[in-house]
Amino acid sequence: MENQNPMKNKKGSVALISMLVISATLVLIVLGISETNISNNYSYLNTNSDQLIYNFAESCFEDAVKRFEEDPTFDGSTTTFSSTESTCISDISGSDPYTISIELTTNNYTQYFEGEISLTSVGEANNAELLNWGEIE
Repeated sequence: MENQNPMKNKKGSVALISMLVISATLVLIVLGISETNISNNYSYLNTNSDQLIYNFAESCFEDAVKRFEEDPTFDGSTTTFSSTESTCISDISGSDPYTISIELTTNNYTQYFEGEISLTSVGEANNAELLNWGEIE
């Protein structure tokens, strides 16, 4: 039988434990970096989504104003943006100044916006003046 040197076993154990500690440390570092990148991506997507929803709502508002200028009896409509599966509902109420309420739903998330306009008639032409516009919280 061969005689085993106890020092060789100890050196091998130290090397193995060192490799395990270094590997565990590297795994933790990689996981930390990955989580940071994922968090940054979600933050970017949320910011982009907010801007996209705001742009859709503004588009819906402008469409309602244009249609109201053309026909002062227009009181709102529902518009569907098929490319994003979004639905926009506009409602016009009140008298000068008129309130235009916007309800925008996309991905099962609904946001509300509201604006006020004043309508001026010059002959047969109607001109809307924006008094205020923004998201309702």
